[in-house]
Formats: sequence, structure tokens, C-alpha cells
Amino acid sequence: MSEKTSAMFGRSLRRPGFPLVPVCAGIVVGYILRGLFDSTFLSIIEEKRYKKMSSEKESTPAHCKPCPLCALCSDCWRHDAIEEPYRPKTMYEVIRWFHFTEKHLYENLDDDPRIGLIGRWKEDVQDIQEQAVRIISKEEKTQWRLAKLNYGYKRIDAFRGMDYVLDMEVAKADGTEKGRKLVHLVRSTRPHVRMLSLQNVAQQTVVHFIVPLSRVTDRLRDFMKVYEKVCLESGAAVSLLGVLFRDSPEDQTSLDQYVEADGEFSRAVGLDTGARQLAPDALLFFCDIDVDFDQGFLQRCRNNAEVGRQVFYPAVFSQYDPDLVMEGIPGKPKPTNLRDINKYNDVKNMVFRAMDPALVHRYHAKTCDPDLTRDQYRMCVGALSETMASKAQLGVKLLTLQGKLPPAA
Repeated sequence: MSEKTSAMFGRSLRRPGFPLVPVCAGIVVGYILRGLFDSTFLSIIEEKRYKKMSSEKESTPAHCKPCPLCALCSDCWRHDAIEEPYRPKTMYEVIRWFHFTEKHLYENLDDDPRIGLIGRWKEDVQDIQEQAVRIISKEEKTQWRLAKLNYGYKRIDAFRGMDYVLDMEVAKADGTEKGRKLVHLVRSTRPHVRMLSLQNVAQQTVVHFIVPLSRVTDRLRDFMKVYEKVCLESGAAVSLLGVLFRDSPEDQTSLDQYVEADGEFSRAVGLDTGARQLAPDALLFFCDIDVDFDQGFLQRCRNNAEVGRQVFYPAVFSQYDPDLVMEGIPGKPKPTNLRDINKYNDVKNMVFRAMDPALVHRYHAKTCDPDLTRDQYRMCVGALSETMASKAQLGVKLLTLQGKLPPAA
């Protein structure tokens, strides 16, 4: 401040009638009151926040980190921004789901498809079960505990995180009530788990089998034995519809419900003909007569297929040639063929693709028609070679034929 300005400012304050003392006293009091208000207000806020965090801490796992948005771990999942599921453009881009139980993981496509659930995999499954029960208990305001894990699926997406689908049986701590829950969780790229859906497992939805038939053979009779044992004897909610392409007037079927189709046998035509006989919202299982299944698979059909949204597309195990391999079950996942590609390309909904340990395609001898197109014939021969035996077993067979290994006893 210049000397001229200082002199002018000093003269203005010394003018007769200017209340210098009251103004200065008011400024001092204002600063004091503001300081007291700010400290009191902040203390109240911090006290409330501390009490809320303390109450939440009792129900929060020790390893859970505070949310950067609300500082409360148990509410973090409400703030997570989760990427949308990846939508593949072809069947080769589908991210596979891993099937697991409390003891086993069905994951390896090249060697033994069932391996023990150990190490980090086991820790991950145990942790997601605990978090699922905690989230369900909080959402339903009921203190549940895990009674049993029936099965689960896990899928890993680098940008979205890890998706889990758990079929769990839960019970109250006092044992007064039990329930079965199907819960979909996401462990996002942020260290929190968010529940996407929760529903009680419905076991009465009818699964409609559609089976195209070219002729009545022993393979059909074998299928009917499996169907009778799994479905009819247990009273399962199922129906069976056959689509028969008659090779001759003598072909007769023992199915109670069937429709006839004209022309040469076509699996695609048969499935389409059968589907048109049922309601648009019916749960359809496109089945081959050489496939074995159980009640657990039927329940997974009900759980994994959603009307107008999601298709369940399980990977089927295929038996090896029993003349080459003593143990033909479970073999390896059935190789992909052109029919699978065409069926996938027609699907507009989300596809739930996973290995299913209950689906086993029984081995039967077959040949490749030389009149097939080049690509079809190549895929047919490749499929035949992959269902003969494993690579190791074929290697042993070759070395035995070459005399480099003694014949098996």
C-alpha cells in the first residue's frame, strides 16, 4: 500500500463518527463463532459416520476394503459399475462357463475333464459361497447359512470380471426353515461382489424333449430305457415328442406322442417340425437318441434357459470306441460339427455354454458318406478320429501295432 493511500485510509478511520471499536470487535467475534460452528458441525458428522461404520463392521468380512464412494464395505456392490456381458459374433468367441461342485471342477477339454477342486480354485469357490449367503441374507433380511452347494458355474471375462451362478440349499440357523436359491453374482474388476439376480429354484417347469428319428432301431430302445428310468419312474415334469422320418411303411414307433415328417431324414427339419407343435414359451430340449442324461441335467435346463433371453448350450461328453478303450465313459467333449455351427448362428439370444458331466453321447459305429462336400467330409473324419480314443491311448495302440510295446494282458 502506498504512503498516499495509507494516509487517506488512516484519515477515513479517524473521521468523527466512525465506529472503529465496535467494527473490530464484531470481526473478532465472527471469526470465533465460525470456528466453533465448523468444529462442532464436523464433529457431529464424523461421529455419525463412525457409528455407522462401526455398526457395519460387525457384519463385514475382515478382508473387505472400504468403498471409495461411501467408505462402507457392505454397500460397495451398489456403486460398482459392471461391464455388460460380452456378446460373441460367432460360436468360437463364446466365453465358456466352467462347471464345478463342492469337490470337482469340469474344465479341461483336452485331458481328464474332471479334476479335483483344490488350491486357489477351492478358495475362490468357498469365498463366493460365503459372500453369496451374506448378500442373500441382507437382501431378504433373513439370517441364512449354507447347507449345500448343488453345483455352480464360473466364467472369466477380462473386462467384466468373474461371473458365478450358484445353485445352493440354505437354512436358518435354528433349522426352522430351508430354501433353495439360484443366484447370479459378479466379482467385478473392483474387489467387490454384486448380485445380479436371485430366484427360488422352480422344479415343475416342463422340459419338452424333441427327438428326430430316421428309423426305429435298438438305439431308440436304449434311449427309451434311459428316459423311463430318469423321467417316468421319478415322475419328473417332462414330455417326449418324436419326429419320425419313415424309411418304410413298416417303421413303427413306441412313442405315445410323435409327428411324421416328409422327405429324407434331416435333423434340422425334425427339430423345427417338433418345435412348431409346442407353445412359443415352452422349454425345449433338442435331444439325440444316443445321449444319456440324469435329473440333475433336467434341472440345469430349467435354471439356465430363460424365455426370450438365454439359450442353454451344454457341451456333451462322447464315449470312446470300447474296442480301443476299456473305459468308454466319460470320454471327452463331443467335437463340434457343422450342425452345431448352423444351430448357433441361428440363435439371437445370449448363449450359456458349459460342460455338463451328466450328458454322455454313447459310442456307436458310423461312417462318413463320400458324397459329402469337402468341408463336411473333413469335419466328419475329424469327428470320428477324435472319438476313437485319447491321444495317449492311440499312441499306445500304435506302438503296440509296431511291436514297440507288448500287447496288453
